[in-house]
Amino acid sequence: MFKQYKKYLKITKNSILTVTTYRFHFFFSIISSILYFVIYFFLWRSIYDSSGSTIINGMTFPQVIVYISLAYSIFVLFKTWTEWGMSRNIVSGQIMMDLIKPYNYHHANLARSIGFVFFNFFCITIPIFILLFTVFNSTIIFGINLLYFAFSLCLAFLISFSIDYSIGLTSFYTESIWGISITKEVVIMALSGTLIPLSFFPDSIEFILKLLPFAAIYHIPISTLVTPTLGVLDYCIMFISQISWVIILLGFNKYFFKQAIKVVTINGG
Repeated sequence: MFKQYKKYLKITKNSILTVTTYRFHFFFSIISSILYFVIYFFLWRSIYDSSGSTIINGMTFPQVIVYISLAYSIFVLFKTWTEWGMSRNIVSGQIMMDLIKPYNYHHANLARSIGFVFFNFFCITIPIFILLFTVFNSTIIFGINLLYFAFSLCLAFLISFSIDYSIGLTSFYTESIWGISITKEVVIMALSGTLIPLSFFPDSIEFILKLLPFAAIYHIPISTLVTPTLGVLDYCIMFISQISWVIILLGFNKYFFKQAIKVVTINGG
C-alpha cells in the first residue's frame, strides 16, 4: 500500500519545492495579509464605535476580529491554485501527459494541493497567527477544541479542494477559467463568513448559508475553536455536515471527470 501512495508523496514534495521558488509570492502574501488585518481592524472598530454598543449580533469587537482573522487565515491556507494549474495544463497540452501517467488524476491534484497547504501553513498562516495574538492581543482558550479544530480543518480542506477541482474540470469545456474562478472566490468569501460573520445575517439567511458547503470550509472550523459552549452533540452535527459535503462533492467530481474527459481538446505541441 505504501508503494501505491509513494508516488503521490513525491508529487506533494515536488509541489513544496516548486512553490518555494516563488519568493515574491511569499512576501506579497505576508504584506497583503498585514494590510488586510489593518484595514478590517479599523473598519470593524469604526462599526462598533458608531453603534454605541460593545456587542453587535451577539459578538464583541475582539470576537469579530478573531473570527475574521481566523477566516482569512484559513482562506490563505487553502489557496492552492488547483483550478488554475488544471486549466494551464489543458491549454499547454500537458494534460495529455497527466492522463497517461500511472496515477489517479484526482489524487495527483490533491497531492499537489497538499504541498501548497504545507507551505502556506508554515510560511504564511503561522505568521498570521503570531500577528493575531501579539499585535491584536487576541485570546483563544485552547483545550480539546484544538483537536476538534484540526479534524474539522482537514475536512474543510477536502471540501475546498473539491470545489476548486470541480472548477478546474470546467476548463475541459472552456479552457479558460478566469471568470469562473474569480466568481467562485467572490461567492465563497461573501457567503462563507470570511468577510462578515454569519451571525450578522438575518436569521433566515443565516440558516440557509449554514447549509451550504462554504460554511463548512470556514464557519464550522472556526466555531469549533472559538465557541467554548459547544457540546458533544454540536460537534457531531458539524462534523456530519462536513463529512456529508465531502462525500457529495467527491461523488460529483468523479462523475464530472468521466464526462469532461470525453470532450477534452489537446492544445500545444
